[in-house]
Amino acid sequence: AIELGHERGEALLARGMLHFQSGENVECVQALKGAIAAAPNLAEAHQILGSISIEVGLFEQGFRRLRAALLVDE
Repeated sequence: AIELGHERGEALLARGMLHFQSGENVECVQALKGAIAAAPNLAEAHQILGSISIEVGLFEQGFRRLRAALLVDE
């Protein structure tokens, strides 16, 4: 079950990255939140979500996500 969650998280991360590259931030955020829900240890999902949050002025939320990325990446 854990492996399936990680695979689903990886797929959602990939989808989120495509949306991010296309400038589709709403779709990107939805996919990344799904990726984190499926696989909470995906540091890259936390990092991208944190960066987007900071970019739109949600500094506290963004910094929390960036911290989470650092913690799960250890």
